[in-house]
Amino acid sequence: MATQNPPPLMVDGRVVDFQASGTVLGLQVSSRGYVSHVTSRVRRAKSALFTLYRFRDLDAGLKLHLVKALVLPVLTYPPIPLHALSRTAISKLQRVQNAALRFVVNHRWDDFVTMESLHESVDLPAINVRLHHMASQVWLRMQEEDWEQFLVLQELSDAAPDRSHGWFPRSLRALRDNPDPAPRYS
Repeated sequence: MATQNPPPLMVDGRVVDFQASGTVLGLQVSSRGYVSHVTSRVRRAKSALFTLYRFRDLDAGLKLHLVKALVLPVLTYPPIPLHALSRTAISKLQRVQNAALRFVVNHRWDDFVTMESLHESVDLPAINVRLHHMASQVWLRMQEEDWEQFLVLQELSDAAPDRSHGWFPRSLRALRDNPDPAPRYS
């Protein structure tokens, strides 16, 4: 059974052809949500981390600085809507951050250290907490600067049905429903 295309979209008087997936400001979107975006970000972050392994003999502070500059921005862009993704998607991002932190502190596979204590030792929050904070800051800034678009987005969010869609989570609702998320380290 073939999938049915939605009605044609008109932009500036021209019909825009239907695409099953696309990229908007670096966010990959498909009919299945943001799965391809998360997969792509994990792959790019692992690649960046792999290139850092040649610096394994550097001081831990310098390695942490490199990880914060080259790996974490790849994992956390864009914070909206990533902060509202499923536990599975967030855990894929978190696993890369865990590997980066093991690299920073020269953690060997046979050393038993919990991920929570590892995060505390380098003073870095879990990725779900980091994304939540970044998204909150974006929404707060939009509200404080009186962006017209913020009010429109808030009205749309409030008018939307209460049920949540797993592939396309609602950012404002996720922030309102979970104002202080518990860190997830795996």
